This record gives sequence, C-alpha cells and structure tokens, in this order.
Amino acid sequence: MLGFLIAIWIEYMAVYLLHKWEYSELMPVIFGIGLSPLVQLTTTGLMTIYFLRKFIL
Repeated sequence: MLGFLIAIWIEYMAVYLLHKWEYSELMPVIFGIGLSPLVQLTTTGLMTIYFLRKFIL
C-alpha cells in the first residue's frame, strides 16, 4: 500500500505541480494518474521489499 501511495505522490507532483511531463491521449488514467506508471512503481516497490526480506533478512 505504501508503494502505491508513493507512486501516486510521485506522479501527481511530476505531472501537475512540476509539469515535468504530460500524458498522451492514449494513456489510460485513474483519477488523473497514468495507469502504467502506477503499476510499475507499485510493482518495483513490492519486489524490492520481497527481495530484501528473502536475501538480506
């Protein structure tokens, strides 16, 4: 859940506050946030936690 919330914050800041990029008309969005960045950032966060627990702890 934390990874998902961080992904939302990163995307919101970059798109709407800092205007670093914008989504094309083809990007599916959920509440104004791009779907693929949310999935990617959430997945990599979960994978990081999984691998840290498996190999380090």
